[in-house]
Amino acid sequence: IIGFRYANLLAADLSAEIHLISVYHEPISFRADSYVMEHDVDRARQNCERQLRELIEIERSNNNMHKPITYEAVYGLASEAIVNATKEPGIDMIVMGSTGMHDIASEWVGSVSSNVAQNATCPVLLVPKDYAYSPIESILFACDFKGLHHTHTEEELAKFAKKLGASIHALYIQKDDKSYEFEEDVVRKVFKNAAPHLLVTTEVMKAGKKDHVVDLVKKYAREHHYDIVAISTHKRGFWNALMHESVTREMALYPEFPVLALHEEDEYVEFKAKAPSKKEKEVS
Repeated sequence: IIGFRYANLLAADLSAEIHLISVYHEPISFRADSYVMEHDVDRARQNCERQLRELIEIERSNNNMHKPITYEAVYGLASEAIVNATKEPGIDMIVMGSTGMHDIASEWVGSVSSNVAQNATCPVLLVPKDYAYSPIESILFACDFKGLHHTHTEEELAKFAKKLGASIHALYIQKDDKSYEFEEDVVRKVFKNAAPHLLVTTEVMKAGKKDHVVDLVKKYAREHHYDIVAISTHKRGFWNALMHESVTREMALYPEFPVLALHEEDEYVEFKAKAPSKKEKEVS
């Protein structure tokens, strides 16, 4: 219910509509022949639809309903069914809950969240348990300054921030001694091209050899009170080198705040131009 409530209030700020789905599967049979009757599957679908209606009624009774909500019970495996739903026209974002607990059941839920975050064809917003919605005003973007800049991620994030009137702070966790002044300038320009009036700042934070990327990102977001953390799930460069899948999985399993997972397209732009001159820096 937390994910739905968050999505409902976020949709109001975005002037968006909600399509609520829940996944059901064949009931487990303990009969000797292990045979599942057709009416058992139909009953599972009906129960799923009933739970969706009850969820909508709860939000309606709390006066959180801003637009009519459509709903659907989807048959299949959870993560696969949700990912397939993103291929339907008109789906701009998935919002789903992530428990953040450590029992076996929540590990399974977390793995669903992680799989969806990595494989969906649209942005995925993961909402931790008991996290109350507040207007999104500041976004921390944990990103890659390592020469390859995938503009699709920045463009998607820029459009999202622009609709909400939010600012973006791009943070790179540095594991070497290189200067990233030019890369920071490129990142700012990419965002400005997508949304000229967007407030964008950048920062390179030095990490120790034993520091964990996820811990540093979470600590930074916590100390600076960001409303959400955005990450890219592309499979090249920085995130791949720094355990791409485990970073996404850990952010999905144990989030402290909403995590927005953005997905890269196959195309990317490689910036190899010379560093800007002093005059160019002053102009920019």
